[in-house]
Formats: sequence, C-alpha cells, structure tokens
Amino acid sequence: MKVGYRALGIFTTVWTIIVIILAVLMVLPVVPKAVDIQPPPPDSWSSTITNDTVTLKNNLTARDNNLFPTEVSLVIELFNDNGNVLAKFTANRTTIQPGGTAQIPVTLEINRTSIDSTKLRSVIFNGTNFKALLYFNSKSLLNFQVSAGINASISVGPLINRAEYDLNRSVLEQVGNNNTLSIPYTLNSSSILSDRNITINGTVSNDTQVLGTINDTIVLGQAVQGSLDFNLTNEAYTHLSTSPDHLILNVTVGIGDLTWNYQVERDWQPPSSG
Repeated sequence: MKVGYRALGIFTTVWTIIVIILAVLMVLPVVPKAVDIQPPPPDSWSSTITNDTVTLKNNLTARDNNLFPTEVSLVIELFNDNGNVLAKFTANRTTIQPGGTAQIPVTLEINRTSIDSTKLRSVIFNGTNFKALLYFNSKSLLNFQVSAGINASISVGPLINRAEYDLNRSVLEQVGNNNTLSIPYTLNSSSILSDRNITINGTVSNDTQVLGTINDTIVLGQAVQGSLDFNLTNEAYTHLSTSPDHLILNVTVGIGDLTWNYQVERDWQPPSSG
C-alpha cells in the first residue's frame, strides 16, 4: 500500500529521525575523514506499508574529498530490550569519484509490532538508550578496505525538553463574559520537530473542584514562549480574585497519539487591589 509521508504521522516521523541521526553519528568514526555525508530532510522520504513493516526510501548525499575513488556501504540495526529488531537502515554499495558527490540509495524498514509506545514516548520527552549494530564497509585506493562491525548503546533524545510553567506570574483577566487564568510557559524542542503541532489539554483545580479548562494547540519551534489560557467560570474567577487557595495544574501534552502528563501545585494569592 502506497501512502504519503504525512499520513504516517508522528510514529514514522520520530523513527525516521532516530535512524537518520544514528546513521550519521555512527558512520562518522569509521568512514574516511575526507568523505562528507549529508542526510536527506525528514519529510522527503517515500514510504510504503506492508503488513506491520513501514519502508521508507531516499538518498544520502556523499562527497569524496579524496584524490581517489571511495566505495562505501553500511547497515544499521536497532533492537529493543528483548533483542527484537525495531528498525533496519541500509545504504547500498556506491562508488564516489574523487572530488565528486554521489547519491547513495538508502532504505529504512521499521517494525511497528516490536515498538513499545513507552520507548517511543521516552525518545520525545525524556531521552532513552537503544542497542544498535553497525556494519560499515569502505574500499578506496589500491583496494584498501575498512570493515567494521560495532555493537553500541546509543542515547537519543529528548526531542522536547525544558517545559516550564511560571505560576508565580499568573494573570487573571476578564474581557466581557470571558474569564481566563493565563500562565506563562516556555518549551524547548529539537529543530527537527519545528512547525509540528503539539496539543495542550488540562485543568486547573483546587482541592475540591475544577476551576478552569484548556484545550489549545501550539506550533513547535526550537524555543517557544507563550501563555496557557485556562477558561474560568464566573464563580471561579470571583473566587480567585478575592480568596487565597491551593491550585493544582494538570496538563496533558500530545504529539499525534503520544501523550505526556505534567502536574504542578502551588499556593494562590489573589492579585493586589492596589
């Protein structure tokens, strides 16, 4: 079944990003220093789905700065904790002419049934380790050949980090019949997630009841600042305007079908009337 890249959603996006990053990072120590490798952008891959396997294809751009041709190929496999293959990255054997560039056909196969959603969520929000096997083969002048089989444990992520909410600078606002509690936030994310949407859903409560709700969408960038605007009932607005309380902020952040919960508490003091 042929599908568009966007239709695969965040699942394929994240795994494509992970394997491309690993391919570049793991190849650099063993590839000839005069060969530069440039990965394709994440949204340029063609894709197919067959049963539980997602297959993506593209080209790596390689430049040979040597004075002689270089032949390269590589295979990278990622494993879960049970030893099952999560993803396999293959770059076909290609000869690069001296001083020239070549397009190396690459294939990425992702096994959806072996992927733990907890592991994928960790990549995005916490960072995690993957077991990996790299096989690299390079042949250059006079058939000088370098082959390497490397077992590795590699850290990836987090792709989103430093989510902070400044409850100490919260602002109560009333415009017409709309009552809001605005809480400033900052959010840092990897540049590879720029322009992708993240959903924010949650509540602000005290010890006895929900005072306000939020349902919003944020467009990611490397550093995003804004405010979480909770819609309050008239009773909640009046209460927070005049009375101290203990507030509980409970927010669920979502990317595609992956979610992450954030909860923080603080004592509330009504704004000064003067």
